[in-house]
Amino acid sequence: MIPTLVLPSLQSIIFQFLPIGRFCGLITDVIYLSISWAYEYLRILVGIAISSFLVPVGLSADIEFQFRTFEFKADLADEKAVVSFPFQVVGNRSITIESIHSSCGCTVARLEKRTFQPGESGEIPVEFLFEDRVGPQYQSVEIVLKEYPGNPVKLSLQGTIPYWVRIIPRVVYWHQNSSPSAKTITVKPHPSVDISLSPSDEFEEAFLLNVGRIKPATDIVLSIQPKSLEEPRDSILTVKAYNPNFGEKYVKIICIIR
Repeated sequence: MIPTLVLPSLQSIIFQFLPIGRFCGLITDVIYLSISWAYEYLRILVGIAISSFLVPVGLSADIEFQFRTFEFKADLADEKAVVSFPFQVVGNRSITIESIHSSCGCTVARLEKRTFQPGESGEIPVEFLFEDRVGPQYQSVEIVLKEYPGNPVKLSLQGTIPYWVRIIPRVVYWHQNSSPSAKTITVKPHPSVDISLSPSDEFEEAFLLNVGRIKPATDIVLSIQPKSLEEPRDSILTVKAYNPNFGEKYVKIICIIR
């Protein structure tokens, strides 16, 4: 945007130095139009000259990231997503990364170097550990620069983690003073995964298990019923998920009597 110069009225200048202009309308008009054109042209030139010396102020004038959002793609075998966010110091002063804050303990950013000189390039490696997460994910880290403590740079990772098996719910609970009714659990394996059930000795001693369906790539309906509610129990039913290319994973169903 061209700056606007605040200067005295041109017409007041003409009337001050050319009093005859009040009586000679034609001469005054010619002089006024000529000086008006030169005056406006000079104002524009001066504004452009001033604008050329104005440098954008702020974070974007000092550091530039190639991208700030990364979309990862995960397979069943993947346990984490790793990405590096490249950047360059484009300003005329050095930049120091003072701290890094992540949205979750599962997301870690590590730096071996924190201060970068003008024109220097660097990268921020970020690692997102999947752990037991499945489905759509969004994680972020905030980079706090010493020069801009109140304006952190936000970098994010997003994508979908494929599920080996989904269990709804994973914990079932009975009160000792309630009736020992059966509870239903739905097991949803990934289409490429086969599953099997491994009840613990404690589970077989305390619970009855009925399997509604168990086929590859189809839902499995489990019915679990306590044999008695007289004693408190913590028992585990293990679901084994197997894929011929990626190996196997184990998910636990917890049954509690209190």
